[in-house]
Amino acid sequence: MKLLLLFPHIFSLFRVLFFSSFFIFFIGCKSNEKLDCSKINWRDFGQSFAQKGEALPSNLNKKTLKCKNKMPFFDEDAFKAGYKDGLKLFCSTNAGFSYGKNGRIYANTCVKSSERLFLKGYLSGRVEYLNTEINTTKTKHANAKDRFWRKEQEYLLLKSEDPEQAKIERDFLDAFQEESNQLKTRMERLTNEINYLKKQREESNFK
Repeated sequence: MKLLLLFPHIFSLFRVLFFSSFFIFFIGCKSNEKLDCSKINWRDFGQSFAQKGEALPSNLNKKTLKCKNKMPFFDEDAFKAGYKDGLKLFCSTNAGFSYGKNGRIYANTCVKSSERLFLKGYLSGRVEYLNTEINTTKTKHANAKDRFWRKEQEYLLLKSEDPEQAKIERDFLDAFQEESNQLKTRMERLTNEINYLKKQREESNFK
């Protein structure tokens, strides 16, 4: 999620909100990182992978890892055993709450028998995260409305005195209006998600 600053150039005046979450993990590694595969404890690595909430890749093999050196051996059994251990720690109410509160998106990694425990915490944590986002967005929206009002007053004063300058101010005015509209839309989307999650908690009898 990022808010781009308003560009000073009159032809690039649009302040745009980008609300995107990137949950792209490559076996727990960033794309520009290399693993020292000769020193990996595959069981520990699998456990760590599961505790991050990552789904087990269907094509798991040594070719899916980016190694900075030649990998002599990939212990898939150890990795999967560690992954199973990691899920036992991850698929809990407390872990679910932390995962949701940190704004993470659940990837349906828990098995059915433990998923209810995870979701009980996750839904509550996710609601807390969204409430924080709403409060932050409300502040930004109030500031954006204030900027729009001030710019509108400048525009109205210039409209009759300096039409050419008023055209430039109008571009800025439109940009401030766009910013305000996008923030308002974001608040509505966050509110809708909160209402949906609360309904899910009620239907699941989570207290």
